[in-house]
Amino acid sequence: MGELTNVEASGKDSSPLQKHPDNIAESPKDKALVQIEQIAAIRNAFECVVADESIQDYALRSIAGVVVGIIKTWQERALGRDPVDYALSFGLHGLSITLRQVLTLVPEKYQDKIVLSDHLQIRKGGSWVDESVMNVLVELSATNTAAGAHFARGLFTDAINSWDVLTREEGVFPTRLAYLNDEMKKGATDWNKDGSYTVPSDKDRIVFFWNYYEHHWTVIGIQVKGKSWKYKLHDSLESTSRYTKDSVKTLGIDLCGLICEASDMDKPEKIKVAHQDSAQQANAYDCGVFAVVNALALLRRATPPIKIDPEETRLQFLVQILTALDAGLGGAPKRV
Repeated sequence: MGELTNVEASGKDSSPLQKHPDNIAESPKDKALVQIEQIAAIRNAFECVVADESIQDYALRSIAGVVVGIIKTWQERALGRDPVDYALSFGLHGLSITLRQVLTLVPEKYQDKIVLSDHLQIRKGGSWVDESVMNVLVELSATNTAAGAHFARGLFTDAINSWDVLTREEGVFPTRLAYLNDEMKKGATDWNKDGSYTVPSDKDRIVFFWNYYEHHWTVIGIQVKGKSWKYKLHDSLESTSRYTKDSVKTLGIDLCGLICEASDMDKPEKIKVAHQDSAQQANAYDCGVFAVVNALALLRRATPPIKIDPEETRLQFLVQILTALDAGLGGAPKRV
């Protein structure tokens, strides 16, 4: 494997256990200046990898070339400001992501080369992908969505454990969804602020990400027309499947009520939850990648693949983002 000696030569330890400073007392301005230097060093190091034909790790060289292009564009659009935490907007829904979030698509075995202050996902690994990146990747593939299929972006947001803990502490409801259902029944108008629960009338299938415990991404597909709804759960980590399925069973009814009310649908007479086949990940970091692949298949009304190469898929996703940037997407930048 080729070494990114330029990064290491900058005097910063590239060890994954030491590259994430825990006690940074920098001001926002100082942090921005540090990150401008850090991302420039990362770009330079990857450029050296691309140029060094003696490096036999061709996967690294391929990823390096794409990452260089992404960093270069982000630097240009940040207009001299810190590009690392600078957000660019993608797609019709104004989805935005930062360069820091995009770099989580670099495979875990190369993450020790991403030397940045306060790098995300210290406990989960640098390549643990968050929902913002996943939503953008689905948005960029929206042209492949089959008729009648609807990506319910953000549908899971109210159904996470931390919301439930806060809800129990602040009132009598066991879950956030139970509280929202009560608000809905009382005639409140703000329980569906962002339209997450609204399914267009011409759609009969919804697909959405699910992450109740906030540490593992899965995908659910539901046929929402008819007397019976079946929550089809695709989970890439078999060891957590029981807990994930139990969370869907516990919250599924409340989720159904909100969807039906927001979408003017009749409530189903029955709700079932069933595991479906999914390719299995080999580590703790790739669930987001597998979830995106499974979601895209369901949106095409196809069967999710039984095998996924996460490193190759990560490269494809990085290429997709670079292609979108080259096509003019990623405009209207804003600070986050």
